[in-house]
Amino acid sequence: MGAPMPMLVIQGVALVLIAAFAAVRLAHAHPASALRAYVRREDDAAEVLMSLGMLAMLLPAGWPIPRTGWLAVFALAAVVLAVSWVRRRDVDACCVPSQCGHHLLGSIAMLLMLAAMAGHSGGHGHDMAPASGPALIAAAGIGAAYFAIDVGACLVRGRARSTSTMPLVLRHRTRLTARAAMNTMMAGMLVTMA
Repeated sequence: MGAPMPMLVIQGVALVLIAAFAAVRLAHAHPASALRAYVRREDDAAEVLMSLGMLAMLLPAGWPIPRTGWLAVFALAAVVLAVSWVRRRDVDACCVPSQCGHHLLGSIAMLLMLAAMAGHSGGHGHDMAPASGPALIAAAGIGAAYFAIDVGACLVRGRARSTSTMPLVLRHRTRLTARAAMNTMMAGMLVTMA
Protein backbone atom coordinates (compact mmCIF):
# COMPACT_ATOMS: atom_id res chain seq x y z
CA MET A 1 0.00 0.00 0.00
CA GLY A 2 1.31 3.41 -0.84
CA ALA A 3 -0.07 5.11 2.27
CA PRO A 4 2.26 6.91 4.70
CA MET A 5 3.40 4.90 7.72
CA PRO A 6 1.28 6.85 10.29
CA MET A 7 -1.85 6.06 8.25
CA LEU A 8 -0.90 2.39 8.09
CA VAL A 9 -0.41 2.33 11.86
CA ILE A 10 -3.82 3.95 12.45
CA GLN A 11 -5.45 1.45 10.11
CA GLY A 12 -3.62 -1.42 11.82
CA VAL A 13 -4.78 -0.31 15.28
CA ALA A 14 -8.37 0.07 14.02
CA LEU A 15 -8.29 -3.43 12.50
CA VAL A 16 -6.93 -4.95 15.72
CA LEU A 17 -9.70 -3.24 17.71
CA ILE A 18 -12.40 -4.39 15.27
CA ALA A 19 -11.09 -7.97 15.46
CA ALA A 20 -10.85 -7.83 19.28
CA PHE A 21 -14.41 -6.52 19.68
CA ALA A 22 -15.75 -9.19 17.30
CA ALA A 23 -13.80 -11.87 19.20
CA VAL A 24 -15.32 -10.68 22.50
CA ARG A 25 -18.78 -10.85 20.90
CA LEU A 26 -17.99 -14.42 19.82
CA ALA A 27 -17.19 -15.22 23.46
CA HIS A 28 -20.68 -13.94 24.34
CA ALA A 29 -22.12 -16.43 21.80
CA HIS A 30 -21.32 -19.29 24.18
CA PRO A 31 -24.49 -21.29 25.03
CA ALA A 32 -24.12 -20.47 28.73
CA SER A 33 -24.08 -16.71 28.08
CA ALA A 34 -27.23 -14.74 28.84
CA LEU A 35 -26.28 -12.41 25.98
CA ARG A 36 -25.95 -15.07 23.26
CA ALA A 37 -29.18 -13.89 21.57
CA TYR A 38 -27.41 -10.59 20.81
CA VAL A 39 -24.59 -12.19 18.84
CA ARG A 40 -24.52 -13.57 15.32
CA ARG A 41 -21.63 -16.01 15.16
CA GLU A 42 -21.30 -15.92 11.39
CA ASP A 43 -21.18 -12.11 11.30
CA ASP A 44 -18.66 -11.76 14.09
CA ALA A 45 -16.50 -14.59 12.72
CA ALA A 46 -16.56 -12.80 9.35
CA GLU A 47 -15.48 -9.54 11.03
CA VAL A 48 -12.56 -11.25 12.74
CA LEU A 49 -11.54 -12.86 9.46
CA MET A 50 -11.85 -9.63 7.43
CA SER A 51 -9.90 -7.66 10.02
CA LEU A 52 -7.10 -10.20 10.09
CA GLY A 53 -7.02 -10.43 6.28
CA MET A 54 -6.82 -6.66 5.89
CA LEU A 55 -4.23 -6.43 8.65
CA ALA A 56 -2.14 -9.01 6.78
CA MET A 57 -2.31 -6.74 3.71
CA LEU A 58 -0.86 -3.89 5.77
CA LEU A 59 1.92 -5.85 7.45
CA PRO A 60 5.39 -4.83 6.30
CA ALA A 61 6.86 -8.19 7.39
CA GLY A 62 4.77 -10.21 4.97
CA TRP A 63 1.86 -12.60 5.12
CA PRO A 64 1.41 -14.91 8.10
CA ILE A 65 -0.51 -17.18 5.69
CA PRO A 66 0.44 -17.51 1.99
CA ARG A 67 -1.71 -15.43 -0.36
CA THR A 68 -3.22 -18.59 -1.87
CA GLY A 69 -4.27 -19.60 1.63
CA TRP A 70 -6.04 -16.28 2.13
CA LEU A 71 -7.72 -16.66 -1.25
CA ALA A 72 -9.01 -20.09 -0.21
CA VAL A 73 -10.16 -18.80 3.19
CA PHE A 74 -12.12 -15.89 1.69
CA ALA A 75 -13.60 -18.07 -1.06
CA LEU A 76 -14.83 -20.49 1.61
CA ALA A 77 -16.09 -17.58 3.73
CA ALA A 78 -18.04 -16.24 0.73
CA VAL A 79 -19.72 -19.62 0.21
CA VAL A 80 -20.56 -20.05 3.92
CA LEU A 81 -21.89 -16.48 4.20
CA ALA A 82 -24.02 -16.88 1.07
CA VAL A 83 -25.58 -20.08 2.42
CA SER A 84 -26.07 -18.52 5.87
CA TRP A 85 -27.60 -15.38 4.36
CA VAL A 86 -30.13 -17.36 2.31
CA ARG A 87 -30.93 -19.68 5.23
CA ARG A 88 -31.32 -16.89 7.82
CA ARG A 89 -33.76 -14.88 5.72
CA ASP A 90 -36.52 -17.40 6.43
CA VAL A 91 -35.96 -18.24 10.11
CA ASP A 92 -34.61 -15.56 12.41
CA ALA A 93 -34.77 -15.69 16.20
CA CYS A 94 -31.78 -13.44 16.92
CA CYS A 95 -32.13 -9.92 18.29
CA VAL A 96 -29.39 -8.59 15.99
CA PRO A 97 -30.09 -8.18 12.27
CA SER A 98 -28.00 -10.40 10.01
CA GLN A 99 -25.14 -8.79 8.12
CA CYS A 100 -24.31 -11.91 6.09
CA GLY A 101 -25.09 -10.15 2.81
CA HIS A 102 -22.76 -7.29 3.70
CA HIS A 103 -20.02 -9.68 4.82
CA LEU A 104 -20.52 -11.73 1.65
CA LEU A 105 -19.78 -8.60 -0.39
CA GLY A 106 -16.78 -7.95 1.87
CA SER A 107 -15.45 -11.45 1.23
CA ILE A 108 -15.82 -10.95 -2.51
CA ALA A 109 -14.04 -7.59 -2.23
CA MET A 110 -11.24 -9.28 -0.28
CA LEU A 111 -10.91 -11.86 -3.07
CA LEU A 112 -10.64 -9.02 -5.60
CA MET A 113 -8.01 -7.22 -3.52
CA LEU A 114 -5.99 -10.36 -2.88
CA ALA A 115 -6.03 -11.19 -6.57
CA ALA A 116 -4.73 -7.69 -7.34
CA MET A 117 -1.84 -7.81 -4.88
CA ALA A 118 1.34 -7.20 -6.84
CA GLY A 119 3.72 -8.44 -4.17
CA HIS A 120 5.57 -7.24 -1.12
CA SER A 121 6.94 -3.73 -1.14
CA GLY A 122 9.79 -3.52 1.32
CA GLY A 123 8.52 -2.10 4.57
CA HIS A 124 5.18 -0.66 3.45
CA GLY A 125 2.78 -3.56 3.21
CA HIS A 126 1.74 -4.92 -0.14
CA ASP A 127 1.24 -2.98 -3.36
CA MET A 128 -2.18 -3.09 -4.95
CA ALA A 129 -2.00 -3.55 -8.69
CA PRO A 130 -4.54 -1.78 -10.85
CA ALA A 131 -7.32 -4.13 -11.83
CA SER A 132 -6.78 -5.53 -15.29
CA GLY A 133 -9.72 -5.66 -17.61
CA PRO A 134 -12.93 -3.66 -17.69
CA ALA A 135 -14.87 -6.24 -15.63
CA LEU A 136 -12.43 -6.07 -12.69
CA ILE A 137 -12.23 -2.28 -12.87
CA ALA A 138 -16.04 -2.10 -12.85
CA ALA A 139 -16.26 -4.58 -9.94
CA ALA A 140 -13.70 -2.56 -7.94
CA GLY A 141 -15.59 0.67 -8.67
CA ILE A 142 -18.97 -0.81 -7.72
CA GLY A 143 -17.49 -2.29 -4.55
CA ALA A 144 -15.87 1.03 -3.59
CA ALA A 145 -19.17 2.84 -4.18
CA TYR A 146 -21.11 0.30 -2.09
CA PHE A 147 -18.72 0.56 0.86
CA ALA A 148 -18.63 4.37 0.65
CA ILE A 149 -22.44 4.57 0.62
CA ASP A 150 -22.60 2.12 3.53
CA VAL A 151 -20.26 4.38 5.55
CA GLY A 152 -22.85 7.15 5.18
CA ALA A 153 -25.65 4.77 6.15
CA CYS A 154 -23.72 3.72 9.27
CA LEU A 155 -23.19 7.34 10.25
CA VAL A 156 -26.90 8.12 9.84
CA ARG A 157 -28.03 5.05 11.81
CA GLY A 158 -25.39 5.70 14.48
CA ARG A 159 -26.75 9.18 15.20
CA ALA A 160 -29.91 7.75 16.76
CA ARG A 161 -29.85 8.07 20.52
CA SER A 162 -29.46 4.80 22.33
CA THR A 163 -30.06 4.03 25.97
CA SER A 164 -28.54 0.58 25.73
CA THR A 165 -27.42 -1.09 28.94
CA MET A 166 -25.57 -3.74 26.93
CA PRO A 167 -21.81 -4.13 27.26
CA LEU A 168 -19.91 -1.75 24.96
CA VAL A 169 -18.93 -4.45 22.45
CA LEU A 170 -22.58 -5.50 21.95
CA ARG A 171 -23.99 -2.02 21.45
CA HIS A 172 -25.45 -1.10 18.08
CA ARG A 173 -23.37 2.09 17.85
CA THR A 174 -20.14 0.16 18.48
CA ARG A 175 -20.97 -2.27 15.69
CA LEU A 176 -21.82 0.59 13.33
CA THR A 177 -18.57 2.39 14.15
CA ALA A 178 -16.55 -0.75 13.42
CA ARG A 179 -18.50 -1.34 10.21
CA ALA A 180 -17.95 2.26 9.06
CA ALA A 181 -14.21 2.03 9.78
CA MET A 182 -13.90 -1.27 7.91
CA ASN A 183 -16.00 0.09 5.01
CA THR A 184 -13.74 3.13 4.74
CA MET A 185 -10.64 0.95 4.50
CA MET A 186 -12.31 -1.43 2.01
CA ALA A 187 -13.46 1.45 -0.21
CA GLY A 188 -9.98 2.99 -0.11
CA MET A 189 -8.30 -0.26 -1.09
CA LEU A 190 -10.79 -0.87 -3.90
CA VAL A 191 -10.28 2.66 -5.23
CA THR A 192 -6.56 1.96 -5.57
CA MET A 193 -7.45 -1.02 -7.76
CA ALA A 194 -9.58 0.94 -10.21
